[in-house]
Amino acid sequence: MNVGTFNIKGAGVGKAKTVKGLLSKYGLSFMVIQETQFRELPERVIKRFWDNSTFDYIKVDAEGRSGGLLPIWNPGVFKKNSEVVSQNFILVSGRITGDQVDTTIVNVCAPTVQSSRRQLWNEILTLKQSIQGQWMILGDFNEVRFPQDRFNSQFDVGGALCFNNFIRNAGLQEYNMGGKRYTFMSGAGKNLSKIDRVLVCD
Repeated sequence: MNVGTFNIKGAGVGKAKTVKGLLSKYGLSFMVIQETQFRELPERVIKRFWDNSTFDYIKVDAEGRSGGLLPIWNPGVFKKNSEVVSQNFILVSGRITGDQVDTTIVNVCAPTVQSSRRQLWNEILTLKQSIQGQWMILGDFNEVRFPQDRFNSQFDVGGALCFNNFIRNAGLQEYNMGGKRYTFMSGAGKNLSKIDRVLVCD
């Protein structure tokens, strides 16, 4: 099963076309989307992000114009057994067709406040310890791991240490990314950082 992640920063029609293009190009059966920025995301809008096949989804609406999560998947490929939903993550646990082990996929859009991120890491770690099987955690972590993950912005040693400890304690490893080094820009494009990641169990 191929899985994709996309921080869309607004669920407009153009973004929906881009997501549908990714589904086709990479044969995705499961897509996790962050920053829909919709306070009440209707199903007619959600349908724009998928092809003509059947789909299932869970959503968390944005708070004002900030946040919003949407994992969406092919139920013929992934059968959901359970879910855990909060403002900053959606956990979906189920089984891939033909697989004998449960798989848990977590769509993350971490808060900007460091203390809140630490609470989030602890919450996900507790869930990881209680739910068996394969795990994948992906999305916008709003945190970097190493100094080279930032350009023209301050590296937070304490935040990175906490994040790296979470990854280690959860038994996760990071997939290497192709393309550009950084995934987020601010300050009119002058400040760059790598805050979007794909973490998987050993």
